[in-house]
Formats: sequence, C-alpha cells, structure tokens
Amino acid sequence: MSDPYSGFGTPPSQPPGPQPDDRTALYGQPTPASYPPAYPEPNYQPTQVMSQASYQEPSFQSTQMPGQAPYAMPYGPPGVAQPPYGGYPVVAAPAKKKTGLMIGIIALVVVLLVGGTTTAVLLARGGQKQSTPTNVLTAYLEAVAAGKAEEALNYFLNPPTDRSFLTDEVLAYSKQLAPITDISVEEGYSSDRSSTDWISFSYRIGTFVVTDSALMQKFDGKWFIDDSLPTIDLEYRAEMGIGMTLNGVATDGIERSYRGSPVFPGTYEFKITHPMFEIQGISQFKVGRWVEDSDLEWDFVVLKESAVAKLDAAAKKALDACLALQTVESPQCGFDPIKLEGGATPDLTTVRHELTSGNLNDLSWRPDYSNLLSIKAYVFLRVTTTLNDTNGKSYKSNEYVSGVQIDVSDAENLVVTFGG
Repeated sequence: MSDPYSGFGTPPSQPPGPQPDDRTALYGQPTPASYPPAYPEPNYQPTQVMSQASYQEPSFQSTQMPGQAPYAMPYGPPGVAQPPYGGYPVVAAPAKKKTGLMIGIIALVVVLLVGGTTTAVLLARGGQKQSTPTNVLTAYLEAVAAGKAEEALNYFLNPPTDRSFLTDEVLAYSKQLAPITDISVEEGYSSDRSSTDWISFSYRIGTFVVTDSALMQKFDGKWFIDDSLPTIDLEYRAEMGIGMTLNGVATDGIERSYRGSPVFPGTYEFKITHPMFEIQGISQFKVGRWVEDSDLEWDFVVLKESAVAKLDAAAKKALDACLALQTVESPQCGFDPIKLEGGATPDLTTVRHELTSGNLNDLSWRPDYSNLLSIKAYVFLRVTTTLNDTNGKSYKSNEYVSGVQIDVSDAENLVVTFGG
C-alpha cells in the first residue's frame, strides 16, 4: 500500500506547508465532519511531529460541487481510523455475506451423502480412536464368539456385501454345535505413526485349535481388519431343490459364486429335508481361515436305501404300463413310431408289446449332479412290438431302451421316462 502522503514531500521539521484550513482548497476533499452520520468520526490520539506541537485534524467544509464524484482521500474511506502522520491507514475488511458459507455447508452435506458414503460409514465403524489393532481384533473375535454378527462386521474395513450366512441366527447355530473359546491375540508392532500391522491370533472351535493372522489398517485414527472372511463353496457343496440348509439357512436362494459365500469362523452343518436324500460322511465341519475338514467333498449327497427301493418299484410299474399300451408310439416309454406300408392305418386292437430281452433288476441309480431331482440308471431292454393294419397285414418291430430316468421333485408322485 502506498504512502497516502507520497507526492507531497517528506514532512519537514515544521508543520506541513498547507495549513489545515486550506486543505479543502488544495484537494477538494470533504471534512470528516461532513460524512454521513452512519460513519462516525474515529477517535485517535495524534502523535508528535519531532519536537513540534501536536498536529490536530482541522475542521473544514467541503468544496465538492453537487453531483461531483469525490476524489481519492489521503485519509482513507469513511469510518476508518486514521493513522499517525506519515503512517498507513488500517482498513477493516467489509462484512461478507454468508452465502458462500451456506453453499459450502450444503456442498459438504451433499458430498457426505453422495460421494462420501464410505467415509461416513467408516467413521461410524471400527475401533475407538484410542484403541490398538490388538484390541480391535480381540473385540471382533469376541463378537463372533458371542453371536453378534453386526458388531463383528463393523470391525472390517471392507465388510462383504453377501450376508446370507453372516447373521446372529447362523452364529447361534454354530455356537450350539461348538463354541469359540480361548481367544488369544498377540500385540502388534505398530507405532502411533503406523497405519498397518499384522496381528497373529488363535482360538478354539470346540477342541479344534485355529492359528491365524490378520492385516490391520488404520483409517481416521481407527483400526480396522483389512482382510477377507473365509468362504464356503456352495456351487458344488450345496445342491438345489432338495431342501438343503446350512446352519438353518436354505441354500436354494443363495447366489452361487466361484468365490464362495462368506462366513464367520465357527462350526457349520448341512442338512437335507427331501425324504429321498441324505448326506454321506461329513455333514458338519469347522471353518477357521478356511474350511478345515478336507474330507468334505462335492458329491457327498446320496440317495437313501429306502429311496433306491422306491425307484426300483416305480421303474417296474412304469415298464408294465408301457407294455400294456395299445399304441404304436410312446415317447415316455421310449417307443418310436412304427411306419406301415403305403400309409396303411394300424389296427390298435392288435398291438402287442413284449419284453424280449433285459430286465429292471439290480439297477444302479445315480443322481444327475447338474440336477439332483433327476435320478438315472442304465438299462438294456429290447421290446418287440407286433400289430396288424386295418387290411389285415401283420407287422413286427423291435425297440431298444438303454436308460431310465425318474423325476423326484415330488417324492410322492415320481415321473418315469424310458429312453433310447
């Protein structure tokens, strides 16, 4: 800021040449007294000019013509405290409107609601700002052991979106099978300035000991678990349409993914409600870092012995019904159409089907693992068909059947189909 007296020379040892009463004539400026009442006369103490008497602000009248714009005032705008002689005026910043502040607040709210959802959620989750990664990991394992699914998920930096099995009910089922005990979490090596840490820990699922480690991450002063949960592969282990459940949750409605479905550590159990199937071998298993029971295979669903007898009986009954048909074709029985010469019309009263080779004894039934509700067995049957046309001419044909399939969607109404 330039000196308001620049251009007028350096103050001499005597008072300035122009006397106070002549300032209006020299500069054409209004006196402070002529300012509107809204700008009160500032109150300041004059300073001594070297050894001379104090210089006081004179009172004078403005010579400004009506309608004439004021010249720049060496003493500053109205309402500004004037500086000592030779100093610089201190100009107070004008009061600003609050519009910008309001816009900034609104914009911040929008960012938090739209673009900052993750940050806002993270601020509401995780450990306390004073906590350590060890405390956070311990709190997570204790929440799992106590059956508090939502609390346990709050300790994850990126909790999974699929929560089909991440519920209090699933944890309660797990705890009933085998509780989690003896939780032990080691102290980490992070300092106040650290943002990551690896923490080792162990616990028991029943009598089974799990030893593992987890990556911890600090965000906004809070520690989170920056690791993934173990998963169960339902693509091969959970079968559709047979009423299978995992810890009480029906698996039919669960989206199948090669990544598997995330679960908490604990004990899990498959069950089947369809009366013709059962689980052979391991149906209950433990999950620590992963599925701990390696004997849990994808083809562990089998038919019950009672179901095999029921399928045998249904196939024989269906074959007897096919042999009794008086028709020249039946897709369900595996009978292809018989063509008569010259487009003759068959006399259906003369149609006879006879099993001339093979039988339905000792069938080996196996579920189709792409559709467990379709049970198949290989057979070798030869059916000989004889008939006459309406002109009395005789015909003979052999049909070969190599397989039988039974739809068991309704265990009380089995649908049998023979095929070539």
